[in-house]
Amino acid sequence: MTGRRQGPERMCLVCRRRLPKGALRRIALQGGRFVWDRGQRLQGRGAYLCGSDECLSTFLKAQGRFLKRAFGRKLAKDGGEIEGYFMAQPE
Repeated sequence: MTGRRQGPERMCLVCRRRLPKGALRRIALQGGRFVWDRGQRLQGRGAYLCGSDECLSTFLKAQGRFLKRAFGRKLAKDGGEIEGYFMAQPE
């Protein structure tokens, strides 16, 4: 049974490691805003982060770069707030 995958794998946006989908946190684009998809059920394109504190910290410091790479769109500033950026860690 060696060499067989145990379900779908996804890549962490930051460290680029491939891990089982269930072990990662998913980010989805909903209504023009990025949201943490806790149930991993929202439709549309998603991006994933592993659970390491280092990856999450790196992501929160440079969100725009990682989200632009994953979703292929520039994040726009709107009224002093930066649309789509996360201000806190996921629960």
